[in-house]
Amino acid sequence: MKATVLAWVLILGTCAAAQAQPVSAFPDLWMRLKSGDKVFVLDGSGRETAGVFAKVSDSTLSLLVDGQLRELPPTDVRQIARQGDSLMNGFLIGAAIGGGLEAAAFSSCDDIYDECLHPAAAAAIGGLFFGGVGALIDHFIKGRTVVFRVKSTALRFRPGVDASQRGVRASLVLSVN
Repeated sequence: MKATVLAWVLILGTCAAAQAQPVSAFPDLWMRLKSGDKVFVLDGSGRETAGVFAKVSDSTLSLLVDGQLRELPPTDVRQIARQGDSLMNGFLIGAAIGGGLEAAAFSSCDDIYDECLHPAAAAAIGGLFFGGVGALIDHFIKGRTVVFRVKSTALRFRPGVDASQRGVRASLVLSVN
């Protein structure tokens, strides 16, 4: 029974962590955004545009900015963040913690006591309660959640000139996020 509870805690924790990862393919944005979400788009030159997400296709991201529909090509988008935090990851984290704690607390309970629950029932009740607490906490988080990020590659050239040498120094930077 303890192994089953541990497995469920690990599965729920992994699901919450996977949900938090931003997508890197433009067409996959539909999994993280819905129409009406307030988003912040960082373009290639470092400017941020705040708007309301309208739709996404393979060739454009459509935002409502100051009452005007603006379409951005995917080549100009470096990062997209959604306002607020997903309630689902808070629920999953709370459910994993609460279910694990309740199952552990009732796993050593003897049948002599009338108040004892079966560990699976205790895990379900604790998971629902603490999942609700986790979702409530996420509801009040006012930050931003990055939902899309381009994996960046940069090639830099820098002149290397000093008293004893002359040349060019090059570096290739690969960022895997």
